[in-house]
Amino acid sequence: MSFDGRSLRYPLEALHKREGWRLDALRAELADATRRHEARSDECRRLEDEHRAVALSVLPTVTSAIDPARARSRLIYLSDLRSRLERAVEALNTLGQEQERLRADSRQQQARLEAIARHREAHFREQAALAAAQQAAQADDDWLRRRGATPDDARADATGEAR
Repeated sequence: MSFDGRSLRYPLEALHKREGWRLDALRAELADATRRHEARSDECRRLEDEHRAVALSVLPTVTSAIDPARARSRLIYLSDLRSRLERAVEALNTLGQEQERLRADSRQQQARLEAIARHREAHFREQAALAAAQQAAQADDDWLRRRGATPDDARADATGEAR
């Protein structure tokens, strides 16, 4: 006899699905945070490049005369660039921390989901073993009936009771 597990129902199936949805949501959040981190990182690189270029343009060359008005406006712009760069780096660090938190939450959620899946498998194995034992007992009872004995007679023989 074989066991057909299709009729079994897992009592924690709703929890398993809900935890799976939570993991999907965390992964989507992590993907969004990663995109935002990459965009902010690109912005930081662009600001650094622009800052470097402006800083080099402020330096007087040997052959050029210093124009104080022009140098002043470039230094103000350079200072503004530096402030924007610092804010962008701060935002990048915050996004990096958010990414790490989401990664940790995703790992924890994945572990929860795997624990429920292991429990589910154990539950189904237990149910299959129980069903197999019931089928074996039923087969024994059927065999005894075919021989003319009743299952109660066989149990009495096994325990040593008188009929």
